[in-house]
Amino acid sequence: MKGRVWKVIVASLAVVAAIGFAVAFWPGSQDIGTRWEDNNILSLIRPPFVGAATDDTNFLEEEAGISAYTNVGPELDLDKAATGFTTIEYQTSEYIIGSVRLPGYGTSEDVHAYVNIDGWILAYYLNHEATGKIFNWSNLSSTKLEVGISELCDAAGMPFAYATYYDFRYPHAQKMMTIIDYDSFNINIPGTFSVYTRSYSIYGSGYHDTVFKVDGVTVDSVDEGVKYGTVTPTQLSPDVVHTISVSGSSKRVAIILAYKEA
Repeated sequence: MKGRVWKVIVASLAVVAAIGFAVAFWPGSQDIGTRWEDNNILSLIRPPFVGAATDDTNFLEEEAGISAYTNVGPELDLDKAATGFTTIEYQTSEYIIGSVRLPGYGTSEDVHAYVNIDGWILAYYLNHEATGKIFNWSNLSSTKLEVGISELCDAAGMPFAYATYYDFRYPHAQKMMTIIDYDSFNINIPGTFSVYTRSYSIYGSGYHDTVFKVDGVTVDSVDEGVKYGTVTPTQLSPDVVHTISVSGSSKRVAIILAYKEA
């Protein structure tokens, strides 16, 4: 499975496999609609309710990083939604701020959440946490942020169709791309793009440590479970073909880029 080159093309912003085949997609359902340009490219759109009529969302600008949000309509019952929170930090008659436990995960993976009476539900991780933390290796049909939103929707008895994403740290970032593989691949990022974060998530389960490397240099490893973090611009510089690899008895790697086109 070696020899692939994944290249972000300026014209179409598509990922091209030059030789062979690899898994490349962004977790999410197929009913996302026009937000999905390709299976692995997602538009980043600022939540329309942030900074609008009231100032109850100002805290998001200060503490939120990567986020996902949806609107289930004004039929949302805040009292019912409150039962989906593990911890409630602040609650009024118009909104709730707190954290949500994710099934199958420890407390360190809890997502922060904001819910208001207009039906907006937003889940996020803090701005110092790597974007790769959202990756849900136990179920690639959703991210951890989507799982958090789903937990609140279930508590409120409301349907959840899809989520829109936004990173409060990078207001100029337009898109987010994810590449997933089980072995190794090559990637070339155009120098004309502004890349705001180069994040990763690795998964390992087996008798040997899972080792994640860029150009043959070890970046991170895990004996069992999941680890995530960021790769520096020097490690994944533009206009250079870089080799991403993961080794171990049972392993996976995801690279996540947030960027703006030229």
